[in-house]
Amino acid sequence: MIKWTKLVLFFCLGFFGCKQKAGNQSNQLPGDTAHYYPVKFYLEEQIRENDLRNMPRTIRYSLNDKKSESLLTRDSFLFFSRSFLELIESFSQNKYRFSEIVMHDLSTQSYTFSYRPLQSNSSDIDYIDVLLNEKNQLVKRIDIRRSRQSKGEITNEHLSWRTDKGFLITRTTELKDSNQTEVIDVSWEPNNRQPL
Repeated sequence: MIKWTKLVLFFCLGFFGCKQKAGNQSNQLPGDTAHYYPVKFYLEEQIRENDLRNMPRTIRYSLNDKKSESLLTRDSFLFFSRSFLELIESFSQNKYRFSEIVMHDLSTQSYTFSYRPLQSNSSDIDYIDVLLNEKNQLVKRIDIRRSRQSKGEITNEHLSWRTDKGFLITRTTELKDSNQTEVIDVSWEPNNRQPL
């Protein structure tokens, strides 16, 4: 009986001691959140592999429903990929400003790591979602949304990177008199192409 009493007392002291330490540190900035999914590493690997393999890439471009399609050069591929990398680098440097939510979807057999800013004005990134395959833990897709405002114009962007298939960038700009929608769809797997 004395052993059980000591054991319960030990756990109670440990619980309240940890709770007290956490309360004292609430005014400090959190440390590195290394447990967050390494999206920067994943994206750099995707770009590097695509560049090394030099796969034929197709770009389908649409501006207010005026569409065009052509082959995409290596330099253009790296230029458009930079849009993703810049946002992911900003996120990686400011991870402590984001909360992480993990969701498990049995219907799609996937996990979603969702990152949202702790304060709405702390980042121009609205959210980042990383969709993982449940079985092999590999990334299926990364979705990024962001909003920007300048000179009375509001631009909403949705960037979606599809593993080993392509990426999609959609920009909608609200102008004073009209709206403008730009869609950049890059594909390097012909069987996966979808109509704009």
